[in-house]
Amino acid sequence: MSFGKKLKSIRIRLNLTQIDMAERLIMDQSAYSRYETDKTNPSIEIVKRVSEIFSVDINWLLEIENNPKAKFFYQQYSQNNNLDDEIILFMLDQQNKLTDLLEKLRKG
Repeated sequence: MSFGKKLKSIRIRLNLTQIDMAERLIMDQSAYSRYETDKTNPSIEIVKRVSEIFSVDINWLLEIENNPKAKFFYQQYSQNNNLDDEIILFMLDQQNKLTDLLEKLRKG
């Protein structure tokens, strides 16, 4: 399940509107909608905010457990280099941006 679908499931479970969610995450409704519809990838700050405000695990939000590359990356850096979660999330975010860029370049 994508980040957007997970965000929507949190919203529905809590019986909130997109406006309610946007207010809690300190953004406008249109920005929130882009995350929920997977039109925009979340930044580290957004992932952390969602995790903290709604008490959900970052691993669940980013599907680290279900993504072999992300899981390997997360484990390698968190165990071997003693990096904190914020640095690891930044690295994952950069990896996602690079993947998106490569996808756009392939499509031409």
